[in-house]
Amino acid sequence: MATILFNCIFLAMSETIEEAEYIFLAIYTSEMIIKMIAKGFILNKYTYLRNPWNWLDFVVITSGYATIALDVGNLAGLRTFRVLRALKTVSIM
Repeated sequence: MATILFNCIFLAMSETIEEAEYIFLAIYTSEMIIKMIAKGFILNKYTYLRNPWNWLDFVVITSGYATIALDVGNLAGLRTFRVLRALKTVSIM
């Protein structure tokens, strides 16, 4: 919860800190990998991608890597997916 709160604070800042984005992306990636190891990826009944909230996490994290890896003009549309991380608080509650 604290990570999500700090991420929302950094997203609301007028001047973005690029290093913070990398740190939060690493935290969320490690969480995703731990869930995938614990539950499995997709084949069985209660695996990672069988939960719609995990779909959201997967899309947000992969779009975060896409904005870092692809240096093709303006990717502001993909960067807006970062705001969806705030929805993780709803999934936790």
